[in-house]
Amino acid sequence: MMLEEYVNERLVDQAKFYKSNELPEYIGQAIYFFGSNSDCEILGFIDASDTLDGTRGMIITASHIYFQFAKIGSFAYQDIVGLSLEKHRHQDMKAVIQTNTKTYAFTNHYIHQEAFITLLSDVTGIDATIVMTLHEKIENNMNIILQDINNEEYEDVVLSPVQEKKLKDFFENLSLIQQMNEPDYQYEIEVLCRQALQFFDELELDSDEIDELIQLEEQLHENENNQFDQAQSYYDDLMNKYRQGDSQAMEQIKGMMNMLGINEEELRGKSPEELQQYLYDLCDRFGVSRSLLEKMMNNQKA
Repeated sequence: MMLEEYVNERLVDQAKFYKSNELPEYIGQAIYFFGSNSDCEILGFIDASDTLDGTRGMIITASHIYFQFAKIGSFAYQDIVGLSLEKHRHQDMKAVIQTNTKTYAFTNHYIHQEAFITLLSDVTGIDATIVMTLHEKIENNMNIILQDINNEEYEDVVLSPVQEKKLKDFFENLSLIQQMNEPDYQYEIEVLCRQALQFFDELELDSDEIDELIQLEEQLHENENNQFDQAQSYYDDLMNKYRQGDSQAMEQIKGMMNMLGINEEELRGKSPEELQQYLYDLCDRFGVSRSLLEKMMNNQKA
């Protein structure tokens, strides 16, 4: 692999990029501030200084990365032992490089974190780990598959007008869900995932991305089942002690109700629908999965 092929303007987000054959006259100043006089095979230079004077940025050589942003540092490609890219909604991407002795995290807007991690992954042969929550992974996979459908990547798939409307609705829903708070985001992603898998099945699609999405949904159910079992066990044990007149259990239940802001008098006379909404509001307040609550409610009915 020719490293030079990966050192290009794609590495830059909000900075000035220079190729090896177009380095500015002030490159010597950049080397003085954060480079190395003994490592002269410069493949690319990113100038992130406000006045383009080389006082801040990144120097890419055949063997090292030298940089000065919020902090100054450098590392050799051969010392890298781990690479990851953190991608969380409402947060800037974070490129994390782990060496034998230190961990570096890049969150600035000067470099394109994803392109930077890709370069280091290709140079070192180390696969980069994408760090997302389970719901973010589900959203990401859904979006990839939907984009592939939209770009006609699936052969022999011709959408009917109704299916085209469904596809448009999926994109609109994903956009709306992104603006929600975390509990609502998780709940709506779970609902949309089930609908998306039904849509993909209707189109008779088959791909690695769909297989991965199915696995992610199974993992989601497994996590919820584990949470449910733990919550149900705790609830059963507490209520059993309460029925037996355990004073400590009584005080614990009263304390939990006070902590949750539950007024026993407020619950009297409420309809089942009002009680359900009351519980949903508590879920939203404390970040509890609505689907987990619904499962516990159904279990109690059974």
